[in-house]
Amino acid sequence: MPAYKERSLTPSEWFRISSEDCHKTILTHDIWSDARNVRDGEMYQEEFCERYCRYFPCRECPHRGTEECSYCDPSCGVGSGSIVCLLRKPPFSRDVCYNSQQCYEKFLKGLIKMYGGEPPWKHDLERLLSELPEDARYRILKEGDLIRCIHDLNNYNTARYHYELSDEEVSICLECAEKILSLLEGIEEFEGIA
Repeated sequence: MPAYKERSLTPSEWFRISSEDCHKTILTHDIWSDARNVRDGEMYQEEFCERYCRYFPCRECPHRGTEECSYCDPSCGVGSGSIVCLLRKPPFSRDVCYNSQQCYEKFLKGLIKMYGGEPPWKHDLERLLSELPEDARYRILKEGDLIRCIHDLNNYNTARYHYELSDEEVSICLECAEKILSLLEGIEEFEGIA
């Protein structure tokens, strides 16, 4: 069970988890996008496997990349048992947007905690924003990109359940994750405003 479900977290812990979710969003997007590129013939399967599969047969081969390598085969057989090849079951577009929504949810909960509140067990980003003190809301409202992302991502908590999203929606979700990650990298400044 994640730590944030077991106990009350500090603002720094919320921000760390938010940052991890942002990195997960970016990785999920890269896997999703590259799997589509393999499917469309725009990327070699071997390149995909080398990049993402820790079980890729050549990873430990001392003759890797030479003619002497006897088992360089992109059809690595990963996919049986408990290991599933990412090309056989890539992440869905909705996973990118769900993880991006999670970045913002945990970021806002960290801000609520930083300002002395207790984050509610809610996923609605606009509701979480309204839980912040007025001066903190004002500072966020000045950041037009953050407000746009909060609005755009608000309903993606349910995205993991049913449907695929357009490429445009996925791009927006990725951009939002990158924006909040950039902000989190300079969080010391942000923590100084509390």
